[in-house]
Amino acid sequence: MYYPLKAMNTGSVYDISPEEYRRYLLSREGELEYLALMEENIEEKNLRMDVNLPNFNLVLDKASEYIFNRTLTNVGCPKCTYKVEIWLHGKTYTSRLGEEVDEAFPKYINISVEQNVLNFCNFEERKYFKVIVRDQLVLAHVTLICRE
Repeated sequence: MYYPLKAMNTGSVYDISPEEYRRYLLSREGELEYLALMEENIEEKNLRMDVNLPNFNLVLDKASEYIFNRTLTNVGCPKCTYKVEIWLHGKTYTSRLGEEVDEAFPKYINISVEQNVLNFCNFEERKYFKVIVRDQLVLAHVTLICRE
């Protein structure tokens, strides 16, 4: 069951620095005009989409590994526990006949979490965890869900 009012105050935040946010905006084509007006260098290459947010997007090269480091700050009850869960999304596309087709998430992708249970004892305490993705050439979208 989902509780919409609780979603407004999750009890945790993902802090990002101004530099992380700037790099995030540079990765989004729709923001380039705005950033150019702000006299930002919009020609930067190799921008990583590793912003401290609960979503991850990546394309893996052959036999590669990618590590997402995340920092979660407790802004709710002083004593609480969060468990990191991974939801894997397949692809949905429309066939030539106009039918919506769902494709399962590939089984050959290995995703693991280091420190998947975060026990907080204090308000504004920070905890860290890693999501490690290993595999061959694949495009994937992953959403991280932290449950209190």
